[in-house]
Order: sequence, then structure tokens, then C-alpha cells
Amino acid sequence: MRLIRAAAVVGAALAAGCGSSTRVADLQFTEAWSGDLAKGATISGLAALPDGGFVVAGEPNAFDQNLEAYVIGLGPDGAQRWRIDGTFSGNSIGLGSDRAGRVYLSGALTKEATLGSTKLTAAAYPTSFVLALDAAGAVQWAKVYDTKGSSSAELVVADPSGVFVSGRYYGGLTVDGQTAKTSSANAGLYLLGLGADGSVKTLKSFTSSAYVTGTGMSLSADGDVFITGTFSGVVNFGDLPRASGNGQAIFLARFAHDGSLRWSRHFFGQSGLGAEFLGDGIALFGYSYATDLGAGEMLRGNFVADLDGSGAYRWSHSDSSFYGGTRAGAVTSTGHLVLFHEHRDPPQPGDYTAQPLTIDLRAIDGDGNSVASWTPPALAPQTYVINARLATARDGTVLLGVTREASSPNMPNISTTLRALRLVPLD
Repeated sequence: MRLIRAAAVVGAALAAGCGSSTRVADLQFTEAWSGDLAKGATISGLAALPDGGFVVAGEPNAFDQNLEAYVIGLGPDGAQRWRIDGTFSGNSIGLGSDRAGRVYLSGALTKEATLGSTKLTAAAYPTSFVLALDAAGAVQWAKVYDTKGSSSAELVVADPSGVFVSGRYYGGLTVDGQTAKTSSANAGLYLLGLGADGSVKTLKSFTSSAYVTGTGMSLSADGDVFITGTFSGVVNFGDLPRASGNGQAIFLARFAHDGSLRWSRHFFGQSGLGAEFLGDGIALFGYSYATDLGAGEMLRGNFVADLDGSGAYRWSHSDSSFYGGTRAGAVTSTGHLVLFHEHRDPPQPGDYTAQPLTIDLRAIDGDGNSVASWTPPALAPQTYVINARLATARDGTVLLGVTREASSPNMPNISTTLRALRLVPLD
């Protein structure tokens, strides 16, 4: 199932989703369970397990200056099954899972750190790591990069054969003897493929005359990897040099499971992007300042776009009638694209007071129709979304994790709420 050419339909869907809970089809979101993490805790990673449970990761206390992280396993009912704590930054975690129940965790490492009883040690420079957990939270193996500068590892996707990890790096990057291109003072981008046993399958790297960074990654049904992000200067993914012109450009590249490039595309404009593979195409979503994905018109504001399996434009829609953007997206087992938005109404002329913050979920079906939306009560004007993550289970449950900050006269109040929702027929 894919999103077909239905620009007008999707346009109406996004507009209806901005601050509205109007149902426009025969489905609705119902809440299965909800809960709050401990005060001050944040969320930076979220993944689904085959039995309907989830794994959540983040920082246990945003006000603590120590490097700390938590990883929690939840059952299908939201009850905690297990927890392990780490001594690395919980703000820069990547999290993925496969159908076999393995969980892959990536993060940043300054020198030495632990996750439970597992010790992680950097050779010399700040670096990154990736490790595998079983469904009970036991560490199966761990890999620490050897860098000659620094690196990050925020993007993770997995299938039963292993895991792909992507992030930025400066200087040199080596994993188990495989070495990336040297990246000078500018950030490079890497794609690391590991087997389910932790063996290195591929390491690809891409450098730019200015910078290149990934913002979204997804796996197709046949195991191909899509990476999207932004760059400035000139970058070559293996087919031809791509230049950003005078500003920033967006890239989309498709790689085979062995890391070989199938194709790459670039588009002029500025945008924050996520990507999810749908049927025979790829859905891009996010917030755009000014982006042309091939239609000859600029996308501005909240947007969703559909490209085919070769990266060719099919349709898109954007809406700039409100302040905010799309912060997260995921695809359900039934083929619905679920998007999380945050937005505020524009202020009235002469009124400089902050407007209430509204968040919502919008589900789009394979024909591009909006089938359901969910909007909780508006949050206070001084509230801001720090992080938002979405994951979907096989039974169709959508887990939304939102970390928000509410300003107060004394100090900010940071809290994280988890809500599990299901798409079900209307009553």
C-alpha cells in the first residue's frame, strides 16, 4: 500500500489536522494506556517489540549535570518489565528493533561508560557506540568506534539480518578495521551496517566541502536503506557530485543491503525531514522553510510528500497557516502513516503574548486520505516540546512519547508522557 497522487486530499487532511480533532473517515484513535516518566526525565529513543511491548530510552534527569541514560522495557499494557541505567548521555540515543525481538542502541561516548554491567571504552577521542540487547534487556554485544575526532550515532534501523546506524563524524572513523574517508574540519556522514551478531558488513562515508548530516532513515520491505538529510557545499554519494548552490540543499539516497548506492537525489531548499518507507515509495515529512521537491513550487510550513521508489516526485502538500511543525512519524502495521504535529495559532496584530500549544496525531491511509486524528487539551502558552518520538507495534498500537518544558518563575519544569493509542473503527 502506498500514498497515491492525491495532493488535494492530503492537503485537506493536513489542514484538518492542525488543531482539530474532526474525524473525516471511519477510524478513530482510542487510548490504550498512558503514563508519565519520573519528573525531569526526557525521551530520545523509542522502539516496538514483537509481542506488543516497547523499549524507551533517554535521560533520567535533565537537571543533573552528570552523563546518565536509562533504557526501560515496557509490556503491551505499559507495565515496566526491566530497566538498565548507563553513564553516557541520554540526549543523543538511537534506538531500533527487529522482528526477532533484538533491540539496538547507539549513543555517544566521551571516554568510559557503562550500561548495566557492560563497560564501554573509547580508545582516545570522543566517539560513538552501538550495542544489541535481547528482549529482556541483556546486552548481547557492543561495538565502540575508533575515531580521530568525534562522531555521533542518532539514526538506527534494523531487520532480522542486522542493523544500520548513521550519524556524523569529524576526522577519521574506523570500526573493526574498516575505515571511513577522512573528514576534515567539516562534518562527514557515515552508514554502518552490522550483522545480527555484531560483525561489520559495510561502512560507507560521505564528505562535503561544507557539511552533510542525516535527519531520517528507513528500511524498505526488501532491505534497502533510505537516508535523507541536508548538506551544504558539494557531496558525492557515489554517482555524481551534488552541489547545494548558495545555500542549503536536501538529499535522499537509496542503498542496497550491502551498502552499494542505488541512486541519490538532491533538492534545493531548507527543511527538517523525516522519512518512512511506504509500499513502493518513500514519504518525506517535516517542517519546510522553502523547499522544492520537484514540483516546481516551494513547500513552506508543515508538509508531507510522496516520492516513488526511484526518488521521483509524485505529490506533496504544505500548510504554513500556523506556527509549528511535524516532529515525528511512523507507519502502522495496517499501512497508515501517523504524524505528530505541534502548533500554535498565529498571534493577532499587536498581541505579543504566547499562544497555547496544541499537539495532535494525524493518520493518513494508503490513498492519501486522512482517516483519524487525536488532539488532547491544549497546553499552556509557556510550554514547549523538547522531543517527540513515535513507534508502532504489530497489533497496530501507536506509542507516542513527548518531552515538554513548561516555564515557571522559579525554574523550568520538564516532564515526559507516554500514550499508547490504537486505530479502531468508529463507535
